[in-house]
Amino acid sequence: MGKNFSKELETLDCIYESATESDCKIVVGFLKKYFNNFILLVGSGGSFSVAAAVEYFCIQAGIRAKCVTPLEVQQFKGQIKESAVIIFSAGGKNTDSKNTYSFVSQLEPKGVLTVCMCLGSPLAKMQTKNNHNYLYEYKMPVYKDGYLAVESLLSSIVIFAKAFSEVTSNKFFNSDLKKFVLPSLPDISEVLQKNSIIILYGGLTQAAVIDLESKFGEAALGNVQLLNFRNFAHGRHYWLSRYAANTSIIAFIDYDSNELAEKTLKLLPENIPVYKIELQHEGIDGFLETYGYVFKIVESAGIINGIDPGKPKINEYGKKLYHLNVKSKGAEWLKNINKDPIARSVFRKMQDSFNSYPKYYEYAKSYYTHLMSTSYKGIIFDYDGTLHDKSGSSILENEIFQIINELLDKGIAVGIATGRGKSVRRGLAKAISSNHYDDVVIAYYNGGCVGTLRDEEIPDKESIAVPNEFLEIVHYFNSIREQLSTEIKLDGVEDKNPYQLSVIGEISRGDKNLLLEFLDQFKTVKIVESSHSLDIIPLSSCKNNIFDYFEKKGCKKREFLKVGDSGQLGGNDFELLQGENSLSVDYVSNSLISCWNFMPLGVRGLEATLYLLKKITSQNRLGEFNIGGL
Repeated sequence: MGKNFSKELETLDCIYESATESDCKIVVGFLKKYFNNFILLVGSGGSFSVAAAVEYFCIQAGIRAKCVTPLEVQQFKGQIKESAVIIFSAGGKNTDSKNTYSFVSQLEPKGVLTVCMCLGSPLAKMQTKNNHNYLYEYKMPVYKDGYLAVESLLSSIVIFAKAFSEVTSNKFFNSDLKKFVLPSLPDISEVLQKNSIIILYGGLTQAAVIDLESKFGEAALGNVQLLNFRNFAHGRHYWLSRYAANTSIIAFIDYDSNELAEKTLKLLPENIPVYKIELQHEGIDGFLETYGYVFKIVESAGIINGIDPGKPKINEYGKKLYHLNVKSKGAEWLKNINKDPIARSVFRKMQDSFNSYPKYYEYAKSYYTHLMSTSYKGIIFDYDGTLHDKSGSSILENEIFQIINELLDKGIAVGIATGRGKSVRRGLAKAISSNHYDDVVIAYYNGGCVGTLRDEEIPDKESIAVPNEFLEIVHYFNSIREQLSTEIKLDGVEDKNPYQLSVIGEISRGDKNLLLEFLDQFKTVKIVESSHSLDIIPLSSCKNNIFDYFEKKGCKKREFLKVGDSGQLGGNDFELLQGENSLSVDYVSNSLISCWNFMPLGVRGLEATLYLLKKITSQNRLGEFNIGGL
């Protein structure tokens, strides 16, 4: 198996060049969206080395992150819901990465990015279709990885370095490296011939030495201990006192650790072979330089040991170990929860209140029983994240609107309550049968104005004046624009929209807090958040205004089922999903008497809406339906 390691190294310049020219906008989009979240980075074997590298990138960019193995990720089941997750896999085939994706997606994190260094892998085919899931696939300029995955490692690191350079202004990611150069390693044989090798390192080199340990272990090249210079000082030096004759040291020295390294190495016994690697570059170029040394050390160790690190002979038990498909207790726990819609809803609603499970279960059971036993005459939907995903597949939307048209044919009242303006009418006009344009009611701009799909005069931005508060907000926004750290804009200014101002763009936590603090002084506006914007609307605007329109036609609010995706406090469906007969297809509120989510775990957004619609059954009487169980 595998391929010649030295020949692999000869292709790295090509690998590097290809990765620098890659399209990484999916990775950039994920990092921008979840910049303010804690990110778990999951990988095993060589992919763990990638996770360690990206963890260091996150640290430099100011993102809270931690690299973990697939086994370790299960320890974070209580934190994953409020986190983002990146899963790294070179080939997307191993059971660990597939089980990790299954486990993580059911825990419904803020977002999941799956990274594969190939196209069409089994892991890629597992992806669920919702706007929390991102898939990045990359085709390397070589047929496939070698045993030690050098090609995918370097490709992944360069791609993520490129993505981070677009996300942050940190000069660490500014590269002058035109090509990937492997260094020479004179006089290293004495160090590599020892039974034990202590690897000393500083901050910049940590991720690379993690990969060095991985490759030494996977190719059986020797026993290594990884120690940063100060951890070595805390008792770890005693190893030298006991096993000096069989131990050597390789010291990776970057710019920041130079002085510490020199002082440390001067104190060591003279009979200990020490090989110093002093980096010539800083920032990302120094980071990559370290990997060049790692690859050459692995190659040299293979020559000394008479082993080709890229073509080991794997015993049968090793192959069986690799392909073990272990079902964790965490996976079994999720499987049991997923069998019961009420347990699923409790899991989503409880957050950290695990001691209150019986109370939550009783409330959820009562709410579920009421939902299933009620007959409805109409249904109100949110739009973005519920019926429409601008970055998703149109296949789900087509299926959803096919069922909605069938409901309209049976006399079911349908309303759309959205934060959008005329753009939603254009989208709905394509999806709804023209003979039902008068039957579909739209609440535009979070309930600022209401009309039918047929009425092209609504929203009418000229019929009312722009609120004075909007003018003050625009003036303030323009005055602080240069202070903002992110590229955002205020939509609704140029067309003098009296119903809504929208903050568009990937807003940072600091910028968001700055805006929210200022907007708090305006007592006649409120702020709601959707999947794509932060909307500023008058207090009089509310998605529930859509019911005023229906009540004039003789339909009562209690006769409607309400469906949205942002039912949490501050979400633009929070008010809509309060009270009875409300269902979330994603985020829920803390209320125990409204806004539950009974959908299968991991099924979110449009997937969940379609799941719900397929459960709707018509009654014998025209114009009524119920939910046939979730």
